[in-house]
Amino acid sequence: FTYFDNDSHNGIIKISGVDDDYYENANIMCEISKKKLKTKVFFEDGKPVMELNLKANIRVMEINKENIDREELFSQGVVITNVLREKIKENIKNDMEIAIKISKEKEFDIINAYSNFYKYKTKEFKEYLSKLGKEEYYLKNIDFKINIEIEERT
Repeated sequence: FTYFDNDSHNGIIKISGVDDDYYENANIMCEISKKKLKTKVFFEDGKPVMELNLKANIRVMEINKENIDREELFSQGVVITNVLREKIKENIKNDMEIAIKISKEKEFDIINAYSNFYKYKTKEFKEYLSKLGKEEYYLKNIDFKINIEIEERT
């Protein structure tokens, strides 16, 4: 849920099984040193859509991989490869989707969808709410689009 809170900036992500030209079946711990979530709300064919754009600064903290020795690790440096970048994005997106699913099931708006729609799309949102059987079920029909941008921090 901290991905939705712009007051929370730090975190740790564990990425398992990274395998590319640089990493060989590696488990990598990454630090989120800074993040920012920007939201955009709109309606498509009368259906509410909330776009979540997360930008995160990531630093590799720890690498556990097969066939690595200490000299190799220090000589190569630590990089976020394209494969690792995509796995980080996938991991964050998955965590956010789980949080959204829990929010919908528990009818708890940790994402602040209500206030965003009411603030930026008042007329359309009121119309949407009037069509619901119960106003408190507004989250169930909102589509969420998640976009993740990763910047490497050295």
